[in-house]
Amino acid sequence: MIKLGTVINKGIVYHNMQVTEIRKKEVALKDMILNISHDLRTPFTAIMGYIQLLQESDMGENEQKYIKIIRRKSEDLSQLISDFYELSMIESADIEPLYQEIDLVETLTNHLLTYSDLFESRQIEPEIIKNNQIEHVSADELMLKRVFNNLIANAMKYSKKTLKIYIETKEFVEVTFENDINETPLEVNKMFDKFYTGNSARANGNTGLGLYIAKGLMNKMGEKYLQN
Repeated sequence: MIKLGTVINKGIVYHNMQVTEIRKKEVALKDMILNISHDLRTPFTAIMGYIQLLQESDMGENEQKYIKIIRRKSEDLSQLISDFYELSMIESADIEPLYQEIDLVETLTNHLLTYSDLFESRQIEPEIIKNNQIEHVSADELMLKRVFNNLIANAMKYSKKTLKIYIETKEFVEVTFENDINETPLEVNKMFDKFYTGNSARANGNTGLGLYIAKGLMNKMGEKYLQN
């Protein structure tokens, strides 16, 4: 019995050591992805700047067509880098939100305005509906902006004609995005899962991380009460 107990204890110790080592490797991998993604974002900003200069230059129709293709592919790759950077960020225990007072409606309105050209081309008129006066919320501004960006971008992928955003104030602030969708079949219970996309979304360069990141950032910020 003593020998059996010794063997079991050694097995437990060995198992715990393996688990600890695996967790260390997972943390190291996430840190590496975070650092690489961060380092890649800077040169991509420069690349997009040079592409913009080329588009504004006096070039032929064929050359402009190729520049547009380069820009579109570069934007897709830039989005992929940003998604993996933010994925690593929300899964890192070392990154904490920086809370400040934020005008929720103004922040949301400003983000809707950045999509004005796309709304116009799709003939979509976004509408913000609020049940009473909302002053400020306590949140990390960059995280909250990214959440709105991802929710708006996701709504635009599937919306047909309408996008309504409801803001309700009770004991807390609740923001609801409502849009009619195209016929693309979606599994609603999986929409916030990592890497989930609709059937055609992967072919369009969608990583399936947008809503997962939005949910992760909200979890990262936790529950903060409305400041009146």
